[in-house]
Amino acid sequence: MSNILFIEKKMETEKLGMMYLSAYLKERGHNTELVQTDEEDIFEAIERFKPNVFAYSTCTGEHRHALKTNEKIKKRYPHILSVFGGAHPTFFPEIANEKDVDFVVIGQGEEAMIEIIEGKTKQKIIKKPLIENLNSLPIPDREILYKYDAFRNNPMKNVITQRDCPYDCTYCHNHLNRELFKDEKHKMFQRKTVDYTIKEIENIKKNYPLERILFIDDNFLGNKKWLDEFCEKYKKSINLPFICCVRANLVKEDLVVKLKNAGLSRVHFSIESASPYVQKEILNRGQITNQDIEESIMFFKKYNIMIRLQQMIGLPIENPLEDALNTLKFSLKNKPDESWVTIYQPYPKTKLGEYCLEHGFAKGNLEDYCGDNYFNESRLDIPDKDKIQRLQRWWHFITKYNLPVEFIQVLLEIPLDNGSMEKMAELRIKDYKTQFLKINYKNLSD
Repeated sequence: MSNILFIEKKMETEKLGMMYLSAYLKERGHNTELVQTDEEDIFEAIERFKPNVFAYSTCTGEHRHALKTNEKIKKRYPHILSVFGGAHPTFFPEIANEKDVDFVVIGQGEEAMIEIIEGKTKQKIIKKPLIENLNSLPIPDREILYKYDAFRNNPMKNVITQRDCPYDCTYCHNHLNRELFKDEKHKMFQRKTVDYTIKEIENIKKNYPLERILFIDDNFLGNKKWLDEFCEKYKKSINLPFICCVRANLVKEDLVVKLKNAGLSRVHFSIESASPYVQKEILNRGQITNQDIEESIMFFKKYNIMIRLQQMIGLPIENPLEDALNTLKFSLKNKPDESWVTIYQPYPKTKLGEYCLEHGFAKGNLEDYCGDNYFNESRLDIPDKDKIQRLQRWWHFITKYNLPVEFIQVLLEIPLDNGSMEKMAELRIKDYKTQFLKINYKNLSD
């Protein structure tokens, strides 16, 4: 029996991958624990739990903090194994060459972690076959996260019904994932049965505060037969509001009616840019048109389903500020309930990242151009970076209060210090929770 300590900086959302992995390990007789280094004393947690393994799940950008944390604690505990998994180690297994990294897991982590902690492998980089049947996995271990009141008491809990994404947006790594597992295509894009999904939600409903479910599948509208069964069984067994992410070109009015009757209360979908050229030629999202977006908004509004429209600015094009402002005007025109915007990050090995190198928007190592998140800044060599950063901060308030275009131009000329930008980000998140999600903010951490 081993003790596995998952190490995170600070969790803003539920990490289902970690919870699935924890459940899998516990089912096989091991113990797991979680520590957030920004919230707790990591050395105190290590002394209390006495782990055999440090486990990090990290994306590009986040990996820098994980490596620094690992180096710091391995100075005191060099005998404890460190394992790095998640998106960054999957696509950049050379992280195994970094100081104090003992193992790297490519892809799904369940079977790989068992081999590592049970001493069944000497390989430093481990890639195991994809899970044959997702329904064979235990339901996620929510206790590992719900020891924190902010997560336990949150009336909205996350659920995912499928792994992998079949689409090929240029800013994402999905094409690399398909290449990594090209010999196992029959195992990709699996979706758990409706019965498994209902059982998981019933478990949450029985044990924790629950008022709504957020399905975090990249696209919830993938399979009509599955959706028909889900709508019927969810309404009968769960009967709570739910939120899901959709692709606008798949939205039809009869489907909206069916989902509404099952409990759909809010929906997320992306336009990224309102420019058809950028959508098709830069982002490879040309199959979703502005007309698709506008029709989807019309259908959802007709049936009183709240909408979050997602956009991305700071793109590697000739005039990124103009593109951002045109996308903002599209949002102002169509009036979603929540307009959400991120700043593009040129992740290495993505098609758009390579495009940045080829066209002079970046030079050398793309990792140096990626921030720790996709809200704070652009490090690309693009014009008007400062204004784009300010626009990201102001975007929520501009769309919430429907500010005139002339006033927006004035706002973008006014410098913002770090304190102001942090406060604006906090207000945006608070508004999202209280106005869009209708969560009692007083019961949650900021």
